[in-house]
Amino acid sequence: MTEFWSGQVAVIADPHLHDITSGKAYGLQTKDCFRSLAESAASTRVFNEGGAALVRALDILVERGVRLVMIAGDLTDDGQAPNWRASAAVLNGYSTRHGIRFFMTPGNHDQWYGDGASLRKQMIDRDGATFHLSDAKAAPGVRHAPEMRQIGQAEMLRHASDFGFCRHADDLHWETPFGTSDALSDRIGTLNRPGMAPLNVPNLSYLVEPAPGLWILSVDANVYLPDGARWRDCGTEGWIAVLRHKAWLLDWMQDVARRAKEAGKQLLTMSHFPAFDVLNEVSGGLAERVMPPRAVSDAIASTGIGLHFSGHWHINRTNGQQGKDWLLNIAVPSTASFPAAFKLVALAGQQARIETVRLGQVAGFDAAFGAYNAEQPGNPLAAAQDYDGFLAEHLRGLIGPRYLARDWPADFRETLENDTLADVLARTNASVSGAAKAIPARLAAEDYYFLERGGQLAGIPAQRLAVYQALDQNVPEGGNESARRLALGLARYSQALPDDGFTVDLTNGVVASLSQ
Repeated sequence: MTEFWSGQVAVIADPHLHDITSGKAYGLQTKDCFRSLAESAASTRVFNEGGAALVRALDILVERGVRLVMIAGDLTDDGQAPNWRASAAVLNGYSTRHGIRFFMTPGNHDQWYGDGASLRKQMIDRDGATFHLSDAKAAPGVRHAPEMRQIGQAEMLRHASDFGFCRHADDLHWETPFGTSDALSDRIGTLNRPGMAPLNVPNLSYLVEPAPGLWILSVDANVYLPDGARWRDCGTEGWIAVLRHKAWLLDWMQDVARRAKEAGKQLLTMSHFPAFDVLNEVSGGLAERVMPPRAVSDAIASTGIGLHFSGHWHINRTNGQQGKDWLLNIAVPSTASFPAAFKLVALAGQQARIETVRLGQVAGFDAAFGAYNAEQPGNPLAAAQDYDGFLAEHLRGLIGPRYLARDWPADFRETLENDTLADVLARTNASVSGAAKAIPARLAAEDYYFLERGGQLAGIPAQRLAVYQALDQNVPEGGNESARRLALGLARYSQALPDDGFTVDLTNGVVASLSQ
């Protein structure tokens, strides 16, 4: 009987560390380097708080005795060299002091193709004055900062070589899709372009065995395409772009999965993008969130990798398919946006136990609050008493001006202000419960986004959540399409596979909640 590796592995996603002490690196007079509240409030993540959140996550892992950590991409804010130096210093510090090994997959924010790309960011000083930094030549209102740029792949590899991308002395096995060399020049694959000549491009995928019997597979799913004189990031397409342009990666994945099974290795796979639609076939919603269609997921499932961890979308969700070619995608939430958590995976035999760990109290998360208050006096974000409350308020502030405005027609948005959920349901062919009359439609729309991001960590009061869990997951066709989409989202998001605490049968992908 095969004795499988047993132990704990943590999975962290999208820390987006911005070094708030890197001012001198950008030519500022002080070490302070705060991103503006205006930019943070308009973004899907917070900026100045990410470093403190990452440290808190790592401290929790030290307390729990976890020594193997996977990072599902976007370790840094936007791949700036100062943020890479700071991120590497944090991780290497925990490696030195606590013996933690880190294994990272590249996110789309960590690097750019080739030599990198220009950036422009809005900053704020302690008096509340805002200004822009850019590596481009100075323009009115912009300060020239050569290091305000997204570094290229070769430079990233130098910063991140200790985080799985290059061979480590303690590795029992290490390889890439191209062999056993970790030199970037030996990690070149073909970028296929239908109707156009193929290109040879770097790929930073790797397989590592850090402990006897445990294989960690990191798939570089970034695709960059030439677009005139520039390159275009295909991050919104994710695995769709991989199958279109780098399908050879799946051949390697299949070979890895086959060898893992034959040798009795526990295999954990990660890429930056989801390999399965974790939004449960709810259309619309956050419009930029393109989930892989079933044909793409089927192709990934056929490789036999089974368990896959993703980041990118900053959401806490689980979905997949069971059976012979099973595939389960565990979407890991960002530590820099609601609901700020990571996954802890306990492997034992043919079972994985998944725990979702909230960060709780984060020391120093309010370091920029003085500058925030100077920039926007009275903004509720700068009055938050804890990190959870700060992120919930951040998401709440995005819903009206960004998500509702972009995702729904104006006439439907207007009805939300006066209608109840029962009124919304009545405009579909779905059944209407009496309890739905007590829920304002605008509040239901807000819950839609909290559920989409947070899953079981959404924090919806039990009484309202029960109403959503009683909705039909198959809202009939017809009626108002926006009303149908809202009802469908509330139903499917609240009744989805567990994403807080659950087990996974590693023979068939069956998921069981720990609360049952």
